Amino acid sequence: MQIMCLNGWGGKLYDVLQPYLAEAQPDVLCLQEVVHSPLTDKDWLTYRDGGRRLPQRANFFRDVRAALPEHVATFCPAAQGVLWDGETSIPSQWGLATFVHRSLPVIAQAQDFVHKCYSPRGYGDHPRSRNAHGVRNRKTV
Repeated sequence: MQIMCLNGWGGKLYDVLQPYLAEAQPDVLCLQEVVHSPLTDKDWLTYRDGGRRLPQRANFFRDVRAALPEHVATFCPAAQGVLWDGETSIPSQWGLATFVHRSLPVIAQAQDFVHKCYSPRGYGDHPRSRNAHGVRNRKTV
């Protein structure tokens, strides 16, 4: 079984990651710093934190799911805030994502916070909330 764990960096390297994942096809992919903004079709939005501006792949979760069509995808939000399209705020979530090949059915899973708790009103102060997601699967014959 090939298990891959990566920091998604908000999709910053998506143009390199997408073809890599399509070729590697890991059995299980665990990603942190995943952006999920289902109310927009934009590819990129901007994260603003004081003077910092960071590009974010607006639907990184959706995009990785498309790169791994044979996988069951689970998104585990740690926080909900806004990203920006120019001066328009877009509701967005940030957290973890797990992708498990459908030949490995998930028979148990657990999710919890290892630092702070879910933040529904912004991404919060540093260090931010951190969650964990564990899956148990069984290979089918």
